[in-house]
Amino acid sequence: MALLLMQMQLYGILKGYKDKPEEPAANATATETTAFKDWINRNGVARSTILLGMEPRTQTEFTVVHDTKTLSDTLASSYPS
Repeated sequence: MALLLMQMQLYGILKGYKDKPEEPAANATATETTAFKDWINRNGVARSTILLGMEPRTQTEFTVVHDTKTLSDTLASSYPS
């Protein structure tokens, strides 16, 4: 899974979660708004990629976790390698 996320250039979402930009204010510049939307989109793609790599039975258990970093950490503790 990590290799797939790296190939999709999404692995940084898991490792650099604290880099999440602040939600832009109503008067934010287009650059700030675009950066935030891009991060949200990449986070969603990473989360979906992880969930789609699971068996359906396991997937339903973790679908409620909306934060990619939390999902990754939860899976790592639930299924140690």
